[in-house]
Formats: sequence, structure tokens, C-alpha cells
Amino acid sequence: MKYLFNPETRNALLERIGKLDPVTPPRWGKMTPHEMVCHLIDHYNMAVNPKPVRVRKSILLYQPLKWFAIYHAPIPRGRLKAPEEMRLTKPDNWDQDIDRLKSLVEQFASMQGETDWPDNIIAGTMDGNSWSALLYRHTIHHLKQFGC
Repeated sequence: MKYLFNPETRNALLERIGKLDPVTPPRWGKMTPHEMVCHLIDHYNMAVNPKPVRVRKSILLYQPLKWFAIYHAPIPRGRLKAPEEMRLTKPDNWDQDIDRLKSLVEQFASMQGETDWPDNIIAGTMDGNSWSALLYRHTIHHLKQFGC
């Protein structure tokens, strides 16, 4: 499993983010590249700049389903609508939003070793490694959506 806390993994991810093109059509789903970047900004903000959230009732609140979903389950392509809290940021300036996403990736990585992590809106209580794996997998999923 790859984690954002690993510098090599993180640097490779940041390089792929830098290759995104705002006019690339999606391979699946309805989001534009810019909407996807904003969606990821919102997800990273949940870990880096947390606000109190109401955790949704979900089968993912229970182990080992949570563990399987975070670390192994394929992420569905274009079938799920993201929670409203992950659709708050609206596309504005492409370059600024890309820089903001990259900055949030770095801010998240600097939190390695923290012991107090916010709840995830869907999976509930998570530790740093779980957040690291989930954010990595979610980001890779969307980068692949746009060919990066």
C-alpha cells in the first residue's frame, strides 16, 4: 500500500497532479478536471483543516469493512455522488487551484506523527495511516480519470 507520508510516493503524486490539463475529457464520470481538483481540495481539507462533520451511517463504520474499503476495495467509477462536504469548492483559477491542491498534499504529509485525526465523513474514526492511504487512493483514482 502506498501512503502520502512516503516522500517518493508523494513526489510522484505531485508530479502527476502537475500533468493535469484543464481541457482533458474524463474517461468516466461527469466532472471536469477543474471540478475534480476542487473535489480533492475539499477531501484534503477534511484532514488538514477539519471542521466538525456529521458522520454518515454506513457499513464502512464497521471493521473489517472499513479496512477493506480504505486499503483494497476498488473505487467505483462514476457511480457515486460525493457528499456535499466534498463539493464545496467551486472552480475558479486553474493554476491557483492546482497550487492549492499541491499545498494541501504537502500540509497533510507534514502531519505525520499526529495522534489526533478528524473523523472521516463516510468512514468515521481513522488514524493517520488510514487517512494517508485513503487520500492517496482517492487522488490516484481521479488522476486516472483524466489520464494522469
